[in-house]
Amino acid sequence: MIQLEQVSLTMGENVILQDVSLQLAKGQSLGIIGPNGAGKSTLLQVLGGHLTPTAGKAFLDQKPIDSYRKKDLAKRVAFMQQIANVSGQFTAYETVMLGRYPFLSRFQMESERDHEICEKSMERTCTLHLRDRNLEEVSGGERQRILLAQVLAQEPELLLLDEPTTYLDMFHQLELLTLLNQAQKDGLTWVAVLHDLNLAAQYCDQLLLLSDGKVVQIGRPQEIFSSHLLEEVFGVRVTVVDVPGLPVPQIVISPKWIAYQNS
Repeated sequence: MIQLEQVSLTMGENVILQDVSLQLAKGQSLGIIGPNGAGKSTLLQVLGGHLTPTAGKAFLDQKPIDSYRKKDLAKRVAFMQQIANVSGQFTAYETVMLGRYPFLSRFQMESERDHEICEKSMERTCTLHLRDRNLEEVSGGERQRILLAQVLAQEPELLLLDEPTTYLDMFHQLELLTLLNQAQKDGLTWVAVLHDLNLAAQYCDQLLLLSDGKVVQIGRPQEIFSSHLLEEVFGVRVTVVDVPGLPVPQIVISPKWIAYQNS
């Protein structure tokens, strides 16, 4: 479904992405991991068609992403940004209804089906009880779940999420990622920037380790965790452990956590 061929992106004199290549099949999930400033959010912007590569090509179903009309792309790809540009004066329900706008023509009123989709999305994200609250009146975690309901209401084939677990407590982090996995079983393809490596390993089919705009490694969580690349990229000494009941390993920060020090 997604294919990047040696994608590079330069802004001014800064190289943000360099020779990034990847493939992701329909119905799979990808977690993008890496240190701050690695280019993770920029890569999502390229996948969503918000940024055009300086070199290389990005494809959605074998068609260049930059060749899609914006409205046609919005019918297939939804983007949950880290900082959403949504007015705090909107109610939660109005915010979720924004996800239906790619399917409405100018001056067309929302249909009964549009309202059904929005209510279902709010039920799935446990936000229906907030429907009449303004965004400025809800907590950060509640706002995050409302924004998830919005992109689910868009009924995308591909969902891009930039740090979706921000502001969420442990329960709601797990709830959100479980919801994504459930939607994945219905054919959803999703890509998320995640800072919690253990959660990324538990919920993503593949991980892409990014550093300084370059792909260090892409593969199954077991492959990423079994190498010494995490220590090299993050500069933190970790131990890989098997946890009963989990099909993938987890990492534990070592007591002497600094992996590399200047002598």
